[in-house]
Amino acid sequence: MKKLTSMTGLLLLTLATIGCSSKNNRSYTDAYRAALQDHPGVAIEGKSSVDAFLGVYDHLGGKDIDQYVERAYAQDLYFNDTLHTIRDRDTLKTYLMETGEKIDSVEVEVMSVMQDGADVYVRWTMTTKFKVMGKKIDATSVGISHLRFDDQNRVILHQDFWDNTEGLFSHLPFIGGIVRWARGKT
Repeated sequence: MKKLTSMTGLLLLTLATIGCSSKNNRSYTDAYRAALQDHPGVAIEGKSSVDAFLGVYDHLGGKDIDQYVERAYAQDLYFNDTLHTIRDRDTLKTYLMETGEKIDSVEVEVMSVMQDGADVYVRWTMTTKFKVMGKKIDATSVGISHLRFDDQNRVILHQDFWDNTEGLFSHLPFIGGIVRWARGKT
């Protein structure tokens, strides 16, 4: 692999670590492993819990997003979408409301749902439309959400696995050029 300039390497390192640190400075993998221990979850029956979860993202740009978050997520939780780590529902509501204000639209297509005991995996394709510096962006990404639920069928663990450099950063002015350049060099 060719060497990157120090400025480009630093920017890429910064992009790679966005959202990976938490308040107690655990690494991304350590925080996820701890969350798996702290939030064992219960096996759910039926699909109403997953439907409530998906309802949040169907209404991401809506003014009533807070009501959907209330229905779908427990007060104490672990949430990591590769950009942010959140540990309580009120902070999650604020984050999703702010996210919804920044996008024009979001569409999530569920490709499959699989359950293994308390673990539920939702495989999805997400198309997001937003503007950056007056430029319209239409970004599509694929990913998987690992979910666990409490005994009230609310999400207590939500870990997303997706390529945010392809789904988000590669579309941004300046940063996108560097991301696309770096991908072409590897």
